[in-house]
Amino acid sequence: TELGKLSQSELRETLILLADESLISALIKNLPASIDKANITLGLPLNQTPIKTWMEIIFDIQENKKRFKTTAIYYKDLQRVINHVFFNAWLSDELKKQVITVEQETIRYNKIFQNISSLKIEEDARLFLSFLLEDWGLNWDKALVCIRTINDFLLKKIPQKNDFERNIISVFDHSLREFQLIVSEGLPELSLRTFRMLINQHWYSKSIAFHGNPIDGLQIMGLLETRMLDFKRIIVLGMNEGNLPPTNAMNTIIPMDLRKGLGLPTLRHKQGIFAQHFYRLLHYCDDLTLTYTTIGDQINATEPSRYLKQLELELVRQNPNAKLTKSYYVTPFSSLDDTNVNVVQKKPEIKAQLDAY
Repeated sequence: TELGKLSQSELRETLILLADESLISALIKNLPASIDKANITLGLPLNQTPIKTWMEIIFDIQENKKRFKTTAIYYKDLQRVINHVFFNAWLSDELKKQVITVEQETIRYNKIFQNISSLKIEEDARLFLSFLLEDWGLNWDKALVCIRTINDFLLKKIPQKNDFERNIISVFDHSLREFQLIVSEGLPELSLRTFRMLINQHWYSKSIAFHGNPIDGLQIMGLLETRMLDFKRIIVLGMNEGNLPPTNAMNTIIPMDLRKGLGLPTLRHKQGIFAQHFYRLLHYCDDLTLTYTTIGDQINATEPSRYLKQLELELVRQNPNAKLTKSYYVTPFSSLDDTNVNVVQKKPEIKAQLDAY
């Protein structure tokens, strides 16, 4: 709402600082349409994209084949595949009708397992499902080849206009290419579940990079990207303790007491660096808006950052020109009488999903 009130010249001097970087997806979806340009220096984590559910489907198919000792596809896996965005993105209208018919017949005739060769669908869809049903055994080189074959198929079939889905698959495939080099050097004997955990650890931390102009438009950054930059207007989102400063432990095998005794950087040094970056960012700022949440499902999730307390207790006393205002926002719940009833047209895809229930 506040961003929508700003002119284009004001937006050029505005920074949205994400203290909680997991808010990037929610922020992108809720940016006002009046914002013409935005530069995002953060990446969108792959684990917040449809790749997460897609990999679950691929491995569930393999586990269910082993569990039920069958070469057919389990009906729940089939439903998840044909309702996934990666499958629906490249289907033609005719093929969509065929897929809906297959799903309806699976439910109507209570077909627990389906043989791909008996499905009344086009050859491309049957070929795609055969890639998913390829038997890996314990050959993890073959498993990666199968997954990357699926990626290649999707990149060829998904239209160019769906550039978001194509970019997701492309970044995911690139991360698998790195993992494939590791696997080619040899792995010890692994179970399917262990291999699933291993491959997920490799791609889970990967991010999709956004492209923008760093000198024009609204800037959306994390704290470390703001070094040596000045903004007149700053909006900080997710200013909870644990987010800023971060309380995650340092990756080290040297105990903290020993690090301190040897003069090595400790967790307090790390927090001091974040404090330096944050307070340096404020010296040019005229309008600072800080937000934090009071609702959480974990310990300390509702505590405001210590920086907020320091600004409240120290800044106002030392700088008489500083004005501090506190506001609490509550999500309003409209009455049932005021709720507009939206009529949703029942397309074949929606009818098929309703039939599933």
